[in-house]
Order: sequence, then structure tokens, then C-alpha cells
Amino acid sequence: MRSMEVIQPVVLTLEEAAQENTVDTTLVFDWRFRGNSWIRRCRGVAREFRTTDADENSFSPTSAFSAVRMLLTVAVMYGLAVTSLDIKDAFLMVPQVEVMYVEIPQWVREHTGKSETHWLLRRCLPGQRNAALRWHQHFAKICEAAGLRSFPGSPTVLRYENLMKKIYVNVHVDDILVVCKPEEVQWFQDAVGSTLTMKVDGPHLPASGEQLMYL
Repeated sequence: MRSMEVIQPVVLTLEEAAQENTVDTTLVFDWRFRGNSWIRRCRGVAREFRTTDADENSFSPTSAFSAVRMLLTVAVMYGLAVTSLDIKDAFLMVPQVEVMYVEIPQWVREHTGKSETHWLLRRCLPGQRNAALRWHQHFAKICEAAGLRSFPGSPTVLRYENLMKKIYVNVHVDDILVVCKPEEVQWFQDAVGSTLTMKVDGPHLPASGEQLMYL
């Protein structure tokens, strides 16, 4: 994370740390399907949920399954292709808004032998209370700059501003579903994903019999 400029090591006294927005970390293990096989993954995440309260302004909007069904219906109606995109390290791409410090785990300090006590977060970290919200705001700005507009009643569903160009998008955190003509998938990758790393599954045309991995 240091090479990605996510964290900046600093030294804080106990008194300074008590006055700052400081969280600790934990290790999370899960399974991910990568390269046609399931692999075990370990990630370091923040534990802000255990230390602070949250309200409705801390969470990102999420897509409903009805929105996914709607876009799949649109794909069938207009003969459009369906493409799934998974954005790698999405939260780590988002500049940090609030000043936040992470207490460096004792085992890391013993391993490195350095005097730093905390990491200053330069970018959002998984487990941070409002990381999903900051990512949604960051990605929404990228989409808006590319000419995509969200529906007021469902901000996770977007369409291209020129209705003659049928491009529809559903956003579920870092999982993206794009419905458009096959040749326009590359446009989406260039216009929206130029600063992101995306794993692309598709495009898949209706009735092709192909399998799509989404969520």
C-alpha cells in the first residue's frame, strides 16, 4: 500500500493519537474466483465500525436486483451485449477526504524495526466507515465526465446522455454491469476506466449461451 501511496508512515504520541481520528486494523480472509479457480485471499482492513458511530450519510447507495433485471430486459429488447466489469482495489483509488490515521499493528512494527506508530491514510481503505460512499462519489464523477447520467430515483443506474446511443450501466460498489453494443465496451473502458484496473467479462450477446459472472 505504500507503493500505491495509500499510506504515509508517521509518528504520533499517545496524546496526539487520542485527539485524532484513529482506527486499528484486522486481517480478513475470503475466497475469490481468479484464473478459473478459487483462491484464498488475505487483506488488511480498517476497523472503524467498532470504534465510531455511523448514520445514513456514511453509506453508499446500493443497486436493487430489480435494476439488474431491468437492464437485462433492455439488452434482450434492443439486442445489446451485456458486460461485467470488476474494478480492482476500488477503494484504494479514492483520495482520502477526512484526516484519518491507522495504528500500525505491533507485528508490522516488530517486522520492520521502524519507529513509526501510525499510517496517515492518503486514500480510502476497506473497512473505513464511509469508504464505499467516497468510492461511489468518485466513480460517479468519472461517469459524469464521460457523459453518463444517473437516474434520480436510482443513482446506481446510469444511461448515456445522448439517448440515441444506447449505453446503460448498473453500479454495485465495485461491480459494474454495462449494457450496450459490443463495439462500445471499449469506449466505456477508455472513457470510464482509463484510470482504473478492470477485469472484464464480456461482451455477451443475448441467446449466445455464454455465462456471465456478476456480483
